[in-house]
Amino acid sequence: LSGADGQIAACSVCQAPGARSWSLMVPGRQSCPTDEWVADYSGYLMSHTYDKQARSEFVCVDKVLESTAEASGGTFGAMWQVETKDGLGGDSVGGYVDDAEVTCVMCSSSDGPAYVRWGRSSCPSHAAILYSGYAAGSKHSDSGGGYNYLCLAGTAEYENELQRGEYRHAGNLYRVEYEVSGRGLWQWWSLQDADVPCAVCQATGATV
Repeated sequence: LSGADGQIAACSVCQAPGARSWSLMVPGRQSCPTDEWVADYSGYLMSHTYDKQARSEFVCVDKVLESTAEASGGTFGAMWQVETKDGLGGDSVGGYVDDAEVTCVMCSSSDGPAYVRWGRSSCPSHAAILYSGYAAGSKHSDSGGGYNYLCLAGTAEYENELQRGEYRHAGNLYRVEYEVSGRGLWQWWSLQDADVPCAVCQATGATV
């Protein structure tokens, strides 16, 4: 992505053909979770950098990216690559490598809408599971980065070995933990500091 540095980012709003009216972005993967989902494009997660005052959405940027012009002077909004941090690259956590750029894939389907079930690694009985994984987001003390939580796929998928190396400016993804001790619902206190699981579920029987 270094060739795009300093360029003004391009974007387009697309409609999948036929009845594929349901969309799903899968962070951490380059392939869709089931054969019923078609990969429209794959790329890398990008966001605002963790150490600048501002936050943005984590977005999936096409790996074959384009620019509209070269920026010169002034102050512009900016997007940086997103890397995993703080044990997301541990051997026990889905093969993620700390300081490696996180891949993503944008998928579409005609089989019904998908949603994230936070706090569980399974789906309700009326829904089909697409994948389970880990809740991930920016560090609470960072001034920048992404503002939204992601359900990171349980098993990482990388494009190549060049997705390595810590950068001074980047968006960072950390594990999300429960902070519930002494607060509100006492039934949850035993979950203090436990990692938050998540599952992406697809409602069945939906029609377009």
